[in-house]
Amino acid sequence: MPEFCKFLEHGLQYDNNTVNFTVRPCCFFSKRYKIDATKNIPEQYQKYKSLWKNENLNKTCKVCIDHEKSGMESYRQASFDMVPTDATAVSVLTVAINKECNLACPQCSSDYSSLWYRENLRNGIKESPEVTSYHIDNHRGKTTENFISLFDENDFDNLKYIKFGGGEPLMTDTHLIVLDKIKDPSTVELQYTSNFSIMPSAKTLEKWSKFKNVKWMASIDGTEDRFSLLRWPHTWEKLEKLCDRAVAETPDNVTFGIEHTLNMLNIFYFDKLEKWYLTKFCKGQAHRRGVLSLHNVFGKLSLAEVPLSLKNSIIEKYGKTHKITKILNSQSKAEDYGASVRYMDLLDKQRKTNWRSTFAEIEMHYD
Repeated sequence: MPEFCKFLEHGLQYDNNTVNFTVRPCCFFSKRYKIDATKNIPEQYQKYKSLWKNENLNKTCKVCIDHEKSGMESYRQASFDMVPTDATAVSVLTVAINKECNLACPQCSSDYSSLWYRENLRNGIKESPEVTSYHIDNHRGKTTENFISLFDENDFDNLKYIKFGGGEPLMTDTHLIVLDKIKDPSTVELQYTSNFSIMPSAKTLEKWSKFKNVKWMASIDGTEDRFSLLRWPHTWEKLEKLCDRAVAETPDNVTFGIEHTLNMLNIFYFDKLEKWYLTKFCKGQAHRRGVLSLHNVFGKLSLAEVPLSLKNSIIEKYGKTHKITKILNSQSKAEDYGASVRYMDLLDKQRKTNWRSTFAEIEMHYD
């Protein structure tokens, strides 16, 4: 029987974004496994590894399965390129560093962003005890120390790929602690998913130069005012300036890509983002331009919230065979299209924004 996904055998994600220290094979696997830091950590990891290979993959790997159904390349498929054919140990490590983040994107929440948490407190929105503990407890402390101890207790000498996410991974030095543990950086690729609001420190750039290559992926969900609203309180002007600095000031082994999350507000405008990506992103050094990767938003602002009239307009704009149309056609339908509209109206009041004018071409479909 063909191997379903190489991450099930050779992948590991450490998640410092939860109350407990957890592991799983990758960042899209839906089930997390709690680690007891007072017991033998490698032994627990090996036990869980045997479990996750026998889970109901239709449920635990649903994100990848759904991506493939909609015509997008899934992370499962990418595993066969990322993991060497002769791998004998963990080859791909993913690190969800913590929830420290300087943005509060509408499609996100306090579950993943410290600024979102502070915004909710500012607006008198009560948080659950679990979410409160995320942000009050020192997640740069005990759980991170437990994770770092894995490098001393497990065989990580065969690592070929490390992915960093957050929050915003460049807001803390946890990623540098991990990089210091790599014995031969020239054999390891790095990937950072970042909101492109922070220029890496000189120390970070010096370390990056020693690795095989570095993929610095920018989370960009639109252009101009649409970007500024969807990546609040970041601005399009600041993003473009940082993009120029990034290309000019990073080592030559750094390439740049985009992680673009499609939602009910921005899917109509994908052509604007794609044009900017092809003509302005890494201008002057197009050879350092990486991939434009597409993902669906889950929960708030998901594509399930696209009403039929807007869906028809999108299909008319892009055509029946375009990837955007295929992705849209693969989505389920929401029971209440008004929920996200009420949510965006509330954010406008809190933030002094105006989603209705910013996304004027689609606003009429939500009346």
